[in-house]
Amino acid sequence: MQVLDFFKRLSLFSLLLVSGALFCTQLSAQDASGQEESFRSWDSNTDQYLQLAEYLKQIPKDQHERQRRSFFERDLDGDLKLTLEEFSLPPDKRTPHWKSKFASCDLDQDGRISREEYIRPFLGSKWEEGIRKNAVHFDRDQDGYFTISE
Repeated sequence: MQVLDFFKRLSLFSLLLVSGALFCTQLSAQDASGQEESFRSWDSNTDQYLQLAEYLKQIPKDQHERQRRSFFERDLDGDLKLTLEEFSLPPDKRTPHWKSKFASCDLDQDGRISREEYIRPFLGSKWEEGIRKNAVHFDRDQDGYFTISE
C-alpha cells in the first residue's frame, strides 16, 4: 500500500502541477474531430491504440520529456497505450492510473524510479525540498530507487 501512498501524494502534489501549467499540450486546443484525425494519423500500425513511440514520433525531440508525461497523464487504465477516448479527453477529466503515473516518472524505462528521475521536474522550484524528502521516504530499501513493490 505504500506505493499507493506515493502516488496519492504524487497525484495531489506534483502531477496536478505537471498536468496543469507546466505540461499542457498543443492537443488540448484541438476540437474532437481534429483530435480524432490526429489520433488516426499518429496510429502508424493502425491497431486503434497509440503507443508511446507513435506518440513521441510526432513531437519535436526537445519536447519529448514533457510530452512523455503528457502521454501517461492520458493513460487512464494503466495499459501504457492510448485509445482514442483517452487521447481526446480534456485534462480536467483525466485521472491517470497509478501504473501510468509510475511510468511517467520512470524516464529511462527500467521499471524503477531513481531519486533523480523523481526530483528532476521540480529542480529549482519551491517544491524541490519537499520532493527530495518524499524521494528518501519512498525509497524503503535506501538503494536510490523505488519500485512498484516498495
